[in-house]
Amino acid sequence: MDDTDKQTLGKQFARGSAMGSMALATGYLAQYLFQVSVSRVLGAEAAGTLFIAFAFVLLVSIVARLGLDKTGLKVVSAWFSRGRLDNIREVTLLLSLLAGLASVPVMAIVFFSRAGLAELISLPQDKLTVIIICLSIPLVAVSLIFAEVLRGMRLVGLSSIVQLVAPYGMAITFIWSAAFLGGATLHTGALAFISGYALSMLLGSYFIFKSTTTCNAPLFSHYPEVVRGAPAMLWSALILFGIAGGEVIILGYFVPGNEVAYYFAASRTAMLISVSMVGINSIVIPMIASAFRENNTTHLGHIARLGARLSLTIAAFFTGFLLIGGEQVLSLFGRGFEGSFLLLLILLAGQLVNSAVGAVAFIMFMSGQEKHAARILTLIITVMLFLYVIAIPALGIKGAALVTAAGVAAWNVGMMKSIY
Repeated sequence: MDDTDKQTLGKQFARGSAMGSMALATGYLAQYLFQVSVSRVLGAEAAGTLFIAFAFVLLVSIVARLGLDKTGLKVVSAWFSRGRLDNIREVTLLLSLLAGLASVPVMAIVFFSRAGLAELISLPQDKLTVIIICLSIPLVAVSLIFAEVLRGMRLVGLSSIVQLVAPYGMAITFIWSAAFLGGATLHTGALAFISGYALSMLLGSYFIFKSTTTCNAPLFSHYPEVVRGAPAMLWSALILFGIAGGEVIILGYFVPGNEVAYYFAASRTAMLISVSMVGINSIVIPMIASAFRENNTTHLGHIARLGARLSLTIAAFFTGFLLIGGEQVLSLFGRGFEGSFLLLLILLAGQLVNSAVGAVAFIMFMSGQEKHAARILTLIITVMLFLYVIAIPALGIKGAALVTAAGVAAWNVGMMKSIY
C-alpha cells in the first residue's frame, strides 16, 4: 500500500470513524442515562436487582442469537461491497426467524426456573416482572441482529439508533413518565426496558427494508454460508460478555443488591472511555471483513493499526477526564455512589488496554480465526471464574473489579499477540 492509498484510506477512515463515534456516543449516553434513571427512581437496592435482570436478559439473548449476528455481519459486509442488497434482505429475514425460534425455549427455561434464579443470582421474584423480562428476550435478540446487519451495510448511524438510542431513549421516557404519574416499581423498570426494545425492533426492520431490495431466492438458500462458524462465534460472544459484563450476575450471588448497584455504576462509567473504540470498530469491522475476502492482508493490517491508534488517543483523553471528575459523574446515580471511585480507577485500567489494542477480537472473528479466538477466551474466563470465587468473598466488589480489569487486559493482549 503506497502513501497515496494510505492517505485516501485515512481520510475515509477518519470520516467514518467520526460519524460512528458520534452516533454511538449518543447511544451510549442514552444507555448510561437510563441506568442513572433506574438508580435515582428506584434506589440502590431495587436498581441493583434490575441491573442483574438486564444483564441476564442480554446474556440469554446472546444464546438466542446463536452466534448468527456475527456471522451475518461478516456475510452482509461482503455482499454490501458487491452491491448485493437483495441477498442482505434475505439473510436478515433468515437471521431474525432463527433468533425468534431460538428465543422460545430460552424464554420457557427462564420462566420455569424463576424461583431458582431468584435464589441463585437475585433475579426479581415478582412474577409480573419475570414475565416482562422473558418477553423482552426475543425483542433484544432480533433488535441486535438488525443492528449488526445495518453495521455491515456501513449504516453506522442507523445501527446506533437500533442498538442504543431507540431502546434506551424510549426506556428513559417511560420510567420518568411512570415516576411522575404515580411512582415506579420493579416491573415499571422492566416495562421501560421491553418498550425500548420493541421500538428498536420496529425501527430496525423499517431501516433494513428501506435500504435493501426484494429477493426472489428461497429463504434458506444461504443458510450454510450464514451458519458457518456460528458455534464458535456464539461461544466467544458468551465469554466476552462474561469477561466484560457478566460479573454483575456473579455478584448477585455474593453481595447485596445495593453493592451490585455501586459496582454497576463504576463498571458502566469505566466503559464510557471505550465508546469511541466501539464507534471506530463500526467502521473497522466491515472494512476488515471486505479486506479479508479480497485476501489483502496489507490493507487489513493498516486498517487495524489506524483503529487502535485513534481509539487509544480518545480513550486517554476521557480517562484523564474521569480521573479528575469521576466522583462527580458517579454521584449522578444517587447518594453514596461517589464511594465507588476506587472501583472506577481499577476498571479504567482494563478499559484503557481494551482501547489501546483496537478491534482484536473482531479481526479474528472476521478473518476466519473464530475458533482460535474462542480458545483464548475460554482460557481467560476459566481463570477469571476461579478468581471471582476467591476474590469476591475476600475483598467484595473491589475483588470483582480487580479480576475484571485483569481479565479484560489479558484477553486483549493475548489476541493482539496472536494476530501479530
